[in-house]
Amino acid sequence: MDKKTYLLRVASAPKPMIGGGHVSRCLNLAKSIQGKAVFCLDHDGDKWEEHIRSLGYDVIYQGDEDGIYDVIIMDGYEFTDDDRSYYKTLTNNLWIFDDKGEVFNYADGLICTAVPKEALPSFQGDIISGLQYGMVDQTYSQMPDPEIKDEIKNITITFGRKDPKQVIVPLVKELNKFNIDAIVQIILDDDVGHIDEVKALSFDSKMDIRLLSNLQGLASVFSETDIMICSGGVTALESCAAGIPTLTLPIDKGTSYQSIMLEAEEAIVNIESLASFSSGFSKMQPIDKRQTMSKNARALIDGKGAKRLVEKIELLTVTENTA
Repeated sequence: MDKKTYLLRVASAPKPMIGGGHVSRCLNLAKSIQGKAVFCLDHDGDKWEEHIRSLGYDVIYQGDEDGIYDVIIMDGYEFTDDDRSYYKTLTNNLWIFDDKGEVFNYADGLICTAVPKEALPSFQGDIISGLQYGMVDQTYSQMPDPEIKDEIKNITITFGRKDPKQVIVPLVKELNKFNIDAIVQIILDDDVGHIDEVKALSFDSKMDIRLLSNLQGLASVFSETDIMICSGGVTALESCAAGIPTLTLPIDKGTSYQSIMLEAEEAIVNIESLASFSSGFSKMQPIDKRQTMSKNARALIDGKGAKRLVEKIELLTVTENTA
């Protein structure tokens, strides 16, 4: 395999709708790149620079690109046609993560791990699709099998570090209706605008509600989690890799696609709205259901998705760049 230079153009601005999902995914991808991986961040995405550099990768900022790259991969929801057109001038191999079933101009290939190819009939380039390419850090897939207990005593909830759709408060109120004696860990940065509402949840609940702020990585949390409740994005893949029974409530088209595919493999339970929370949470109660989910999830999201993806891109890319 020729060693290529990859530019990873990743959405990284500190906006309410952007957490660490795009950065986390590209970091997982970079670990499988045999050549050189260069991260290209938004101008105001410098909060990620130290962390990325500490892992051994070069970091530049939008507009500081230098020369032609063998492969450019764009990961983010807010890039424009002008952005894609610009990066296409820097490579013959422009790949774009497509989590929502969109057809992007200028792309040579789409990475649609959770979008079926049939949803993109008009795209003329290469499409890499399937949960076998789902990317998680191998830390999670290498964790010991979790102990699936008779009763659910530890619940972890996260809808991104910023909870942009403010799902957590109404969801915990629905969970309260079950009147369970459980520890509920909520992962949420402490600078979000609705943090006081989240903290107030503990005042009127039988559950022991704990707030985990500014957390880096979920491995330590998973070791004390009986079920995970999340939106169905990167966190769902991580919990599946760790074998944690997971309930998803998608907050956008991308997480909905992925959750539907995961549920079809009996790896998670997925609900479409808070109105279905009672039904979804009830499905999680039987221990045999959670044992089956855990086994299926670990087999499906095995920590090798990034390696498979890079190998596939290498097979499909133009050998010589003449952009």
